[in-house]
Amino acid sequence: ALDRLEGSGDQTMNADAVMALTRDR
Repeated sequence: ALDRLEGSGDQTMNADAVMALTRDR
């Protein structure tokens, strides 16, 4: 997933959502 980050914007958005969830905990 991370290796495809450079060619996939969805992965970036997904990571951002995960960070938001983990930060909320």
